[in-house]
Amino acid sequence: MKPVHDKIIKELRAFAKETGVKKFVLGLSGGLDSAVVAVLAARAVGHKNVYAAALPTKYNAAQSLTSAKKLAKNLGINFDVINISPVFESAKEEFKKSKFKKLKPLTEQNFQPRIRAMMLMALSAETGGVVLCCANKSEIYAGYSTLYGDTCGAVAPLAQLYKTEVYELAEYINKDKEIIPSFIITRPPSAELAAGQKDSDDIPEYAILDGIYRSIIDKGLTEKETAKKTGVSIKIIKDVMARKKRNAFKCAQSAPPLRIK
Repeated sequence: MKPVHDKIIKELRAFAKETGVKKFVLGLSGGLDSAVVAVLAARAVGHKNVYAAALPTKYNAAQSLTSAKKLAKNLGINFDVINISPVFESAKEEFKKSKFKKLKPLTEQNFQPRIRAMMLMALSAETGGVVLCCANKSEIYAGYSTLYGDTCGAVAPLAQLYKTEVYELAEYINKDKEIIPSFIITRPPSAELAAGQKDSDDIPEYAILDGIYRSIIDKGLTEKETAKKTGVSIKIIKDVMARKKRNAFKCAQSAPPLRIK
Protein backbone atom coordinates (compact mmCIF):
# COMPACT_ATOMS: atom_id res chain seq x y z
CA MET A 1 0.00 0.00 0.00
CA LYS A 2 3.01 2.32 0.00
CA PRO A 3 2.23 3.74 -3.49
CA VAL A 4 -1.35 4.53 -2.41
CA HIS A 5 -0.21 6.01 0.91
CA ASP A 6 2.37 8.21 -0.80
CA LYS A 7 0.01 9.23 -3.60
CA ILE A 8 -2.70 10.43 -1.22
CA ILE A 9 -0.19 12.51 0.73
CA LYS A 10 1.20 13.96 -2.49
CA GLU A 11 -2.26 14.85 -3.78
CA LEU A 12 -3.34 16.36 -0.46
CA ARG A 13 -0.27 18.60 -0.59
CA ALA A 14 -1.07 19.49 -4.19
CA PHE A 15 -4.66 20.32 -3.20
CA ALA A 16 -3.42 22.53 -0.37
CA LYS A 17 -0.96 24.32 -2.63
CA GLU A 18 -3.48 24.83 -5.43
CA THR A 19 -6.21 26.17 -3.15
CA GLY A 20 -3.98 28.04 -0.70
CA VAL A 21 -5.37 25.94 2.16
CA LYS A 22 -2.95 25.43 5.02
CA LYS A 23 -5.14 23.55 7.50
CA PHE A 24 -7.40 20.50 7.43
CA VAL A 25 -10.40 19.80 9.67
CA LEU A 26 -12.07 16.43 10.24
CA GLY A 27 -14.33 14.54 12.58
CA LEU A 28 -12.36 11.88 14.47
CA SER A 29 -14.96 9.31 15.45
CA GLY A 30 -12.88 6.38 16.61
CA GLY A 31 -13.70 4.65 13.32
CA LEU A 32 -11.30 3.37 10.68
CA ASP A 33 -11.83 5.88 7.87
CA SER A 34 -11.40 9.04 9.93
CA ALA A 35 -8.35 7.51 11.63
CA VAL A 36 -6.64 6.86 8.30
CA VAL A 37 -7.55 10.31 6.99
CA ALA A 38 -6.15 11.92 10.15
CA VAL A 39 -2.81 10.16 9.67
CA LEU A 40 -2.57 11.10 5.99
CA ALA A 41 -3.58 14.71 6.65
CA ALA A 42 -0.94 15.09 9.38
CA ARG A 43 1.72 13.66 7.09
CA ALA A 44 0.63 15.92 4.25
CA VAL A 45 0.49 19.33 5.96
CA GLY A 46 2.02 18.74 9.40
CA HIS A 47 0.40 17.79 12.69
CA LYS A 48 0.01 21.40 13.84
CA ASN A 49 -2.20 22.13 10.83
CA VAL A 50 -4.74 19.38 11.45
CA TYR A 51 -7.79 20.04 13.62
CA ALA A 52 -9.84 17.00 14.65
CA ALA A 53 -12.94 16.79 16.79
CA ALA A 54 -14.83 13.92 18.34
CA LEU A 55 -18.55 14.69 18.17
CA PRO A 56 -20.22 12.04 20.32
CA THR A 57 -23.77 11.26 21.33
CA LYS A 58 -25.04 8.54 23.67
CA TYR A 59 -24.65 6.03 20.84
CA ASN A 60 -20.88 6.35 20.64
CA ALA A 61 -18.98 3.71 22.58
CA ALA A 62 -16.67 4.97 25.31
CA GLN A 63 -13.78 3.16 23.64
CA SER A 64 -14.44 5.06 20.41
CA LEU A 65 -13.67 8.33 22.18
CA THR A 66 -10.71 6.82 24.03
CA SER A 67 -9.27 5.53 20.76
CA ALA A 68 -9.81 8.87 19.01
CA LYS A 69 -7.99 10.66 21.84
CA LYS A 70 -5.14 8.16 21.70
CA LEU A 71 -4.76 8.53 17.94
CA ALA A 72 -4.76 12.33 18.19
CA LYS A 73 -2.06 12.13 20.86
CA ASN A 74 0.00 9.71 18.74
CA LEU A 75 -0.16 12.15 15.83
CA GLY A 76 0.21 15.34 17.86
CA ILE A 77 -2.74 16.95 16.07
CA ASN A 78 -5.16 19.50 17.53
CA PHE A 79 -8.07 17.69 19.14
CA ASP A 80 -11.33 18.67 20.80
CA VAL A 81 -14.40 16.86 22.08
CA ILE A 82 -17.66 18.58 21.19
CA ASN A 83 -20.63 16.79 22.70
CA ILE A 84 -23.51 17.17 20.24
CA SER A 85 -26.06 15.42 22.47
CA PRO A 86 -27.77 18.65 23.65
CA VAL A 87 -28.20 19.88 20.06
CA PHE A 88 -29.32 16.43 18.93
CA GLU A 89 -31.94 16.08 21.66
CA SER A 90 -33.16 19.66 21.17
CA ALA A 91 -33.47 19.20 17.42
CA LYS A 92 -35.55 16.07 17.89
CA GLU A 93 -37.88 17.73 20.39
CA GLU A 94 -38.38 20.79 18.22
CA PHE A 95 -39.12 18.68 15.18
CA LYS A 96 -41.69 16.69 17.13
CA LYS A 97 -43.64 19.93 17.61
CA SER A 98 -44.55 19.66 13.92
CA LYS A 99 -47.20 17.23 12.72
CA PHE A 100 -44.58 14.44 12.85
CA LYS A 101 -44.88 13.51 16.50
CA LYS A 102 -42.88 10.28 16.31
CA LEU A 103 -39.65 10.19 14.35
CA LYS A 104 -38.70 7.30 12.12
CA PRO A 105 -35.46 5.61 13.27
CA LEU A 106 -33.62 6.77 10.14
CA THR A 107 -34.76 10.36 10.66
CA GLU A 108 -33.36 10.31 14.19
CA GLN A 109 -30.11 8.73 13.03
CA ASN A 110 -29.56 11.28 10.28
CA PHE A 111 -29.88 14.22 12.65
CA GLN A 112 -26.50 13.26 14.10
CA PRO A 113 -24.18 13.42 11.05
CA ARG A 114 -25.88 16.62 9.90
CA ILE A 115 -25.24 18.25 13.27
CA ARG A 116 -21.66 17.00 13.09
CA ALA A 117 -21.28 18.59 9.66
CA MET A 118 -22.48 21.90 11.10
CA MET A 119 -19.89 21.70 13.89
CA LEU A 120 -17.09 20.78 11.50
CA MET A 121 -17.97 23.67 9.22
CA ALA A 122 -17.82 25.94 12.29
CA LEU A 123 -14.35 24.60 13.06
CA SER A 124 -13.45 25.23 9.44
CA ALA A 125 -14.53 28.85 9.76
CA GLU A 126 -12.69 29.33 13.05
CA THR A 127 -9.41 27.76 11.94
CA GLY A 128 -9.38 28.83 8.30
CA GLY A 129 -9.07 25.20 7.26
CA VAL A 130 -11.26 23.02 5.08
CA VAL A 131 -13.19 19.92 6.07
CA LEU A 132 -11.97 16.57 4.82
CA CYS A 133 -14.70 14.04 4.00
CA CYS A 134 -13.75 10.59 5.30
CA ALA A 135 -16.02 8.49 3.07
CA ASN A 136 -14.63 5.52 1.16
CA LYS A 137 -15.75 4.20 -2.22
CA SER A 138 -17.71 1.26 -0.79
CA GLU A 139 -19.90 3.54 1.32
CA ILE A 140 -20.31 6.05 -1.49
CA TYR A 141 -21.45 3.40 -3.98
CA ALA A 142 -23.82 1.87 -1.43
CA GLY A 143 -25.24 5.24 -0.39
CA TYR A 144 -24.29 4.29 3.15
CA SER A 145 -23.89 7.88 4.23
CA THR A 146 -25.99 10.88 5.18
CA LEU A 147 -26.37 13.53 2.53
CA TYR A 148 -25.29 16.95 3.87
CA GLY A 149 -23.85 15.09 6.85
CA ASP A 150 -20.85 12.81 6.48
CA THR A 151 -20.79 13.50 2.74
CA CYS A 152 -19.72 17.09 3.32
CA GLY A 153 -16.19 18.33 2.80
CA ALA A 154 -13.86 20.09 0.40
CA VAL A 155 -12.26 16.84 -0.76
CA ALA A 156 -12.49 13.13 0.07
CA PRO A 157 -9.04 11.48 0.35
CA LEU A 158 -10.38 7.90 0.51
CA ALA A 159 -13.15 8.18 -2.08
CA GLN A 160 -11.25 6.10 -4.63
CA LEU A 161 -10.47 3.31 -2.18
CA TYR A 162 -12.77 0.45 -1.28
CA LYS A 163 -13.23 -0.22 2.43
CA THR A 164 -11.08 -3.35 2.23
CA GLU A 165 -8.31 -1.18 0.79
CA VAL A 166 -8.68 1.27 3.69
CA TYR A 167 -8.05 -1.65 6.06
CA GLU A 168 -4.91 -2.51 4.09
CA LEU A 169 -3.78 1.10 4.28
CA ALA A 170 -4.32 1.14 8.06
CA GLU A 171 -2.20 -1.98 8.41
CA TYR A 172 0.51 -0.35 6.31
CA ILE A 173 0.45 2.76 8.52
CA ASN A 174 0.94 0.52 11.56
CA LYS A 175 3.66 -1.64 10.00
CA ASP A 176 6.48 -0.31 12.18
CA LYS A 177 4.57 0.72 15.31
CA GLU A 178 0.99 1.18 16.46
CA ILE A 179 -0.12 4.62 15.34
CA ILE A 180 -3.78 3.79 14.79
CA PRO A 181 -5.04 2.06 17.97
CA SER A 182 -5.77 -1.62 17.34
CA PHE A 183 -9.37 -1.24 18.54
CA ILE A 184 -10.10 1.04 15.59
CA ILE A 185 -8.90 -1.59 13.12
CA THR A 186 -10.38 -4.71 14.73
CA ARG A 187 -13.78 -3.41 15.83
CA PRO A 188 -16.86 -4.28 13.72
CA PRO A 189 -17.55 -1.26 11.46
CA SER A 190 -20.34 0.91 12.82
CA ALA A 191 -21.77 4.35 12.11
CA GLU A 192 -22.79 4.46 15.81
CA LEU A 193 -26.04 6.26 15.10
CA ALA A 194 -28.17 3.79 17.06
CA ALA A 195 -27.69 1.35 19.90
CA GLY A 196 -25.70 -1.73 18.92
CA GLN A 197 -25.56 -0.69 15.27
CA LYS A 198 -23.20 -2.40 12.82
CA ASP A 199 -22.68 -1.62 9.13
CA SER A 200 -23.44 -5.26 8.32
CA ASP A 201 -27.00 -4.74 9.62
CA ASP A 202 -27.71 -2.69 6.50
CA ILE A 203 -25.18 -3.74 3.86
CA PRO A 204 -23.20 -6.93 3.18
CA GLU A 205 -19.82 -7.43 4.83
CA TYR A 206 -17.29 -5.22 3.07
CA ALA A 207 -15.33 -8.15 1.65
CA ILE A 208 -18.51 -9.30 -0.11
CA LEU A 209 -19.61 -5.79 -1.09
CA ASP A 210 -16.22 -4.89 -2.52
CA GLY A 211 -16.00 -8.19 -4.37
CA ILE A 212 -19.27 -7.41 -6.13
CA TYR A 213 -18.19 -3.89 -7.06
CA ARG A 214 -14.79 -5.03 -8.31
CA SER A 215 -16.38 -7.72 -10.45
CA ILE A 216 -19.19 -5.70 -12.02
CA ILE A 217 -17.90 -2.12 -12.01
CA ASP A 218 -14.14 -2.61 -12.33
CA LYS A 219 -14.03 -5.75 -14.48
CA GLY A 220 -17.33 -5.41 -16.34
CA LEU A 221 -18.66 -8.87 -15.50
CA THR A 222 -22.39 -9.56 -15.46
CA GLU A 223 -24.37 -10.26 -12.32
CA LYS A 224 -24.55 -13.97 -13.24
CA GLU A 225 -20.82 -14.12 -13.91
CA THR A 226 -20.19 -12.38 -10.62
CA ALA A 227 -22.36 -14.86 -8.74
CA LYS A 228 -20.43 -17.75 -10.28
CA LYS A 229 -17.06 -16.15 -9.57
CA THR A 230 -17.72 -14.98 -6.01
CA GLY A 231 -20.20 -17.56 -4.75
CA VAL A 232 -22.50 -14.74 -3.61
CA SER A 233 -26.19 -15.23 -4.28
CA ILE A 234 -27.65 -13.47 -7.30
CA LYS A 235 -30.25 -11.88 -5.00
CA ILE A 236 -27.57 -10.17 -2.89
CA ILE A 237 -25.74 -9.04 -6.01
CA LYS A 238 -28.92 -7.59 -7.54
CA ASP A 239 -29.77 -5.85 -4.25
CA VAL A 240 -26.27 -4.33 -4.04
CA MET A 241 -26.35 -3.00 -7.60
CA ALA A 242 -29.93 -1.73 -7.23
CA ARG A 243 -28.88 0.13 -4.11
CA LYS A 244 -26.00 1.74 -5.97
CA LYS A 245 -28.35 2.91 -8.71
CA ARG A 246 -30.92 4.14 -6.20
CA ASN A 247 -28.31 6.22 -4.36
CA ALA A 248 -26.51 7.67 -7.39
CA PHE A 249 -27.78 11.14 -6.45
CA LYS A 250 -25.87 10.91 -3.17
CA CYS A 251 -22.69 9.99 -4.99
CA ALA A 252 -23.14 12.99 -7.28
CA GLN A 253 -23.41 15.35 -4.28
CA SER A 254 -20.63 13.90 -2.13
CA ALA A 255 -17.34 15.69 -1.54
CA PRO A 256 -15.06 15.57 -4.61
CA PRO A 257 -12.73 12.55 -4.58
CA LEU A 258 -9.01 13.04 -4.29
CA ARG A 259 -7.67 11.76 -7.61
CA ILE A 260 -5.22 8.99 -6.79
CA LYS A 261 -5.95 6.47 -9.55
